[in-house]
Amino acid sequence: MLEAEQGKWVQDEHGWRYYNQDGKFTVNNWQYIDGSWYYFNGGGYRVTGWLQLGNTWYYLYKDGTMATGWLLEGKTWYYLKDSGVMATGWVLDGNTWYYLKGSGAMATGWIQLGNTWYYLKGNGAMATGWLHYANTWYYLKDSGAMATGWVLDGNTWYYLKGSGAMATGWIQLGSTWYYLKGSGAMATGWIQLGSTWYYLKASGAMATGWVLDGKTWYYLKSSGAMATDWLLDGKTWYYLKGNGAMATGWIKVRGVWYYCSSSGAMQTGWLLDGKTWYYLKDNGAMAANTWIGRYYVNGSGAWVKTR
Repeated sequence: MLEAEQGKWVQDEHGWRYYNQDGKFTVNNWQYIDGSWYYFNGGGYRVTGWLQLGNTWYYLYKDGTMATGWLLEGKTWYYLKDSGVMATGWVLDGNTWYYLKGSGAMATGWIQLGNTWYYLKGNGAMATGWLHYANTWYYLKDSGAMATGWVLDGNTWYYLKGSGAMATGWIQLGSTWYYLKGSGAMATGWIQLGSTWYYLKASGAMATGWVLDGKTWYYLKSSGAMATDWLLDGKTWYYLKGNGAMATGWIKVRGVWYYCSSSGAMQTGWLLDGKTWYYLKDNGAMAANTWIGRYYVNGSGAWVKTR
C-alpha cells in the first residue's frame, strides 16, 4: 500500500488515474490519498464497486474511496470493517450485535448456527429477551441464543418447548405435570380450571394425594383434581367438604350423621364424645332409635339405657 505525497488526478476515456509526484501511477495496489484509500487496477485506474482480492471483499464508492461501516447495496446491507474488509459472522456495532452471512449480507429473521437459533430484527439487531413472532412467544438469552426448557425471568418461571415456543396450559415433564398460565407464567398454589381445582406446589409440580395448606388438609386425585365427598384411601374413609377441606368431628351427609377423628378417618363402633357414647355402624352412619346389643341409643344417637 502506498501513501501519496502530492500528485494529481487525471481522467481519460477509461477512467481515473492518480499520477504521483514522480509522474508515475499506481498499479494493482492500494494508495492513501487525501485521507481516503483507493485501489488501482492493472491499468492504473481506480476501482469502484465490489473488489475481491484473494478471499477478501472490499467496496469502493463511485468516487473510488474505500467504504467502511454500513453499506446499503440495492436492498441489502453489508458491513465493512475499518480495514475495508467485508465482514461475515457476528459484528458488534456499538452495543448491538449483527450477523452477516457468508455473502456478507446482513441477516434478518431466524438463523441457525450449529445447534443454536438466533433472531435478528428487521434492522438486523440481534434480539434478546421476549420476542413475539407469528402469534408465538420466544425467549432469547443475553447471548441471543433461543431458550428452551425452564427460564426464570424476574421472579417468574416460564417453559419454552423444544421449538422455542412458550408453553401454556398443562405440560408433562418426565412423570410430573405443570400448568402454565395464559401469560406463560408457571402456576403455583390453587388454580381453578372449569369447575375443577388443582394444587401446584412451590416447584410448580402438580400435587396428588394429601396436601396440607395452612392448617387444612386436602386430597388431590391422581389426575390432580381436588377431591370432594367420600374418599377411600387405603382402608380408611375420609370426607372432603365442598371446598375440598378434610372434615373432622361430626358431619351430616345427605341426612346422615358421621364422625371423623382429628386425623379425618371415619369412625365406626362405639365413640365417646365428651361424656356421651354414640355408636357408628360399619358404614360410619350414626345409629339412632335402636338397640345395639344391650344398649339403646336415642334419636340424637346418644346411649341412654341398658337392658
